[in-house]
Amino acid sequence: MFVEALVIMAIGVGVVFVVLGLLTLTIGGLRRCDAALEAWGKGKAKSVDAEPAPALPATETALDDVTLVAITAAVAAVVQRRFAIRAIHRLPTARGDSPWAARGRAEVQGSHVVLRRG
Repeated sequence: MFVEALVIMAIGVGVVFVVLGLLTLTIGGLRRCDAALEAWGKGKAKSVDAEPAPALPATETALDDVTLVAITAAVAAVVQRRFAIRAIHRLPTARGDSPWAARGRAEVQGSHVVLRRG
């Protein structure tokens, strides 16, 4: 009976290690496929966009007064107390962002809790 239990345990441990090995190989293969697809996509994008996009003039990168007032009003509606906006930065365009980065940024921004004092 003891020998049968040891055999069953050895078979179970063996199966677990075989499955873990297969998972490791699968994850490694997926990682390589993802890297190859990403490199292929970048190469394809480079062939389509042979010349670099022109830089935006300084007037288009600066915020206009209407946008600044809208951002200030939105912050005031959420915070409902005295505040100071120290800096406003534009995010990179969606063209260079991956969907993972955009989703991660949304998760981080959504996780901040604004405490209302008063």
